[in-house]
Amino acid sequence: MNNFINSLTTVRDRLYNQSNLLVQDKPFVFANLITDPANFLTWNSVEECLNNPVFYNFDIIDSITNDKIKIPEYKKAWVFNKAVQDKQFLFEQLHRGNTLIINNYGFHSKLTNEFLKMIETVFYTDAAMHVYCGLGGSSSFSVHEDIPSNFILQIEGTTQWTVFENRSSA
Repeated sequence: MNNFINSLTTVRDRLYNQSNLLVQDKPFVFANLITDPANFLTWNSVEECLNNPVFYNFDIIDSITNDKIKIPEYKKAWVFNKAVQDKQFLFEQLHRGNTLIINNYGFHSKLTNEFLKMIETVFYTDAAMHVYCGLGGSSSFSVHEDIPSNFILQIEGTTQWTVFENRSSA
């Protein structure tokens, strides 16, 4: 763990030393910035999240329409007195080829927490980590805008990105 925390410091320094990173309104690509992104996430991590829906909030994106699918919830009074999303439904949707989004993944481990802390320290912002995943051929959102700036770590597979001129992030 300490070695990886040290490598996060190196990542922070590389980001901080990029000239114009904070003033130019253009996307940056840092190939291999994180030497082993699988330290952050594996399919076992995804399964852990799915098996513990009380700790995470999930979204499902329909692979054909790109619309969000409503996830059934049930009340678990003994667990934080909150509605919990149906994990069987989540597993079924993932296996049907729809895209799973794990929100608030930054709470998953000490490592994800440390990474977010580094981002918050370097960029003086609040940071969050979400996971977008699917099994072969799944898709994500249609064209949209994100207000916050994003760091995207590709763990496995390939993704085609289109970045437009008119962006809204700061």
